[in-house]
Amino acid sequence: MKKRGYKVLIVDDEPVTRDMLATLLSSNGYKCDVAFDGKQALAKMDSEEYSAVITDVVMPDMDGISLTREISRKYPLMPVMVITGYAGKHPPDEAIKAGASDFINKPFAAEEFVVRFQKMMSDQEIMRLAIKDPLTNIYNRRHFNEEIRREIDRAARYERKLSVVMLDIDHFKNVNDIFGHQAGDSVLCELAMLVEKHIRKTDIFARYGGEEFCILMPETDIADAAGFAEKLRDIIERSAFKNIEKITASFGVSEYRKDDDLFSLIKRADDALYIAKNKGRNRVERL
Repeated sequence: MKKRGYKVLIVDDEPVTRDMLATLLSSNGYKCDVAFDGKQALAKMDSEEYSAVITDVVMPDMDGISLTREISRKYPLMPVMVITGYAGKHPPDEAIKAGASDFINKPFAAEEFVVRFQKMMSDQEIMRLAIKDPLTNIYNRRHFNEEIRREIDRAARYERKLSVVMLDIDHFKNVNDIFGHQAGDSVLCELAMLVEKHIRKTDIFARYGGEEFCILMPETDIADAAGFAEKLRDIIERSAFKNIEKITASFGVSEYRKDDDLFSLIKRADDALYIAKNKGRNRVERL
């Protein structure tokens, strides 16, 4: 398993344990960061990218079970290993129900810890491959549909705002015909990286098919989503792409309405995108 770029957050209020875990992981090729309780861990996760979290259970301010539950809510794909010296007080099923990927009791052998951690990361990599587009490395359509169903349920239950932005590269067939399919693939990857730089951590970004992409924007009404789409349209138009230099994109935006399902919400965004194409492309429309 490739470990390059894997960064692990170790959460424990005991410096000796933190240092021991960091040493074990570093010696096996992982980068490490530390936090002394759940609140500090969440603050770090808001500003840094991590590949996994290891947390103790008993800590001040926010314990490891509460932290695991919050991570599972905010970062549902994040693998979390829970460690405790109080197995009787905190049985494994409590951590697993909170969203943990694995649970290990103190004291533990270093070899056992490393083997179990690496298995957790291998399982996560298999899961990642199942939900990512192999070309652009962003989410695929299947995972996007799973996420939008979940967010629609939340928007309906709590009466929250939810919007969808669809974008399609203008005249993409010409890119493939004139410059070749390798150049076309490069454009798709560059566009995906460009969009990822400008979305929020809470947004879900996916390749929906061919040269079409979708962004799911929780807690966002249609006016703000359309404003974001216009900003992104301008950024794409002004950006230079390898080999072909310039591309443009058209956008369709929709907002969740009462009784919407996955298909109706996506269809309105797709219809708005169709309108944008018919009105000359390189523009934003909303329905």
